[in-house]
Amino acid sequence: RLGTLAVYVKVLNGPVLFARRGRQRLHPASCVKLVTAAAVLRHLGKDYRFDTVLRGQIQGGKMTTPLTLWGQGDPSLTRDDLLRFAKALKAKGVTEIPALVVDDTWFDRRRWPPGFRKPSSSGYMTPTGAVSLDGNTVEVVVEPTQPGQKAKVTLVPPSDHVDFKRLIKTGTRTRVWQTGLRDGDKLKVVVRGTIKAGGAPVRRWVRV
Repeated sequence: RLGTLAVYVKVLNGPVLFARRGRQRLHPASCVKLVTAAAVLRHLGKDYRFDTVLRGQIQGGKMTTPLTLWGQGDPSLTRDDLLRFAKALKAKGVTEIPALVVDDTWFDRRRWPPGFRKPSSSGYMTPTGAVSLDGNTVEVVVEPTQPGQKAKVTLVPPSDHVDFKRLIKTGTRTRVWQTGLRDGDKLKVVVRGTIKAGGAPVRRWVRV
């Protein structure tokens, strides 16, 4: 069984044209993109941009205020963008920053839309936020070693906030499972299964 299909087609203020499991609730998945895009175009317009801004005062080569990263919900923000910010500051001659502040108050405190499964660790079901870096995920890279030995597991980016546990070996086929579990203030990533000896690396994403 590969999936579950439910269809409900109805004329607005009119009759139902077709229904198959029409009352069954399913995870909204990528269908939400259609509703989100329509809402953004209607209420914000086609020229709206989700900006991420650096704020602070510079005097000489020093910042006299904390450096604030202020987000407005850009879903495409990545580590490469932060590197470009850093290079722009260096080009301005900044050599000293007293503190760094991440401001995500542009959004409210609701991190989960209706219908999303909070227990899941999938990188496709991450919490929202005004500052979402790399889609609020950490990348898990699994590489084969010698047959029967533990596989190599790398987390990208490495972080003191993330630990991982390897329960995966190099074998004759590739079957990889990964979960992200909250452990106090940290995220513990557990990788299980097997990866084929001599095979290509496997890349997966776990939500933070």
